[in-house]
Amino acid sequence: MKQSIFILLTAVLIAGCNNSADREQPREDTATAITESDPEGLELEAIQAAFPELYKHFSAADPSFSTDSFFLATTAPLETLEPQKLDTQRLRPFTPFLIFNSDSSRAIDMVSYNYEPVQKNGKSMFAEAGPDTEVSLIDFKKNTKQRILFLGTAAGIEDAKWTDNGEVLLAGWESHEGKIRPTIWKITPFTTMQVFSYTDTLNFRPYSKWKIPLD
Repeated sequence: MKQSIFILLTAVLIAGCNNSADREQPREDTATAITESDPEGLELEAIQAAFPELYKHFSAADPSFSTDSFFLATTAPLETLEPQKLDTQRLRPFTPFLIFNSDSSRAIDMVSYNYEPVQKNGKSMFAEAGPDTEVSLIDFKKNTKQRILFLGTAAGIEDAKWTDNGEVLLAGWESHEGKIRPTIWKITPFTTMQVFSYTDTLNFRPYSKWKIPLD
């Protein structure tokens, strides 16, 4: 009788272990699938390839630069202001420096807040309007302009582009203890902003592919 009870208990324990292993197996498969899809890794690949001219400038200024050193630092809701009516007359001198999307219905404006048009020796030029930087999104169909990024004196924007999905990529830098750290802002209008930072600081001067003629 005792032997029969012992055999029965042993069988129950073995069956329990097998059931436990069966239950845990799907979790391992799910974890593997998540690792293989790696959405953050795909985003980093896109960031690493987004601004080849600017990255070339970084490398020339500091040979230690590597796009592999970018990482996703933060993801947060986009903080912005209410859209304002577009002042087309004031915008006109800055039109050559806007960055348009594929159908030209929207544009990234990195200049109209930061510079003022002036005339010097019969030539049209621009003067810096202040130390801060504002980047806005212009919607020509809605005739509006809306801020998507505002930076103080400890940061700056060097370049910008649209993605195929209608997102905005802004490339620039942030100052940390007197040194410069490359930074990429990825903005999904008007919901989310991701900040891709850099693991170290570099030595480089402003680049600005879109740089306008300054007084």
